[in-house]
Amino acid sequence: AFLELEDPAILRLMAAEGFGPVSDADYDVVRALERSVADYR
Repeated sequence: AFLELEDPAILRLMAAEGFGPVSDADYDVVRALERSVADYR
């Protein structure tokens, strides 16, 4: 749904210029970061 979003007013509310397709693997870096900061909780 977000891939087709082009309304400038709505994008501005989201502080975004647009959206692109991503895969589950794109979030691997986030998962790795979560594990590395777990000791600081």
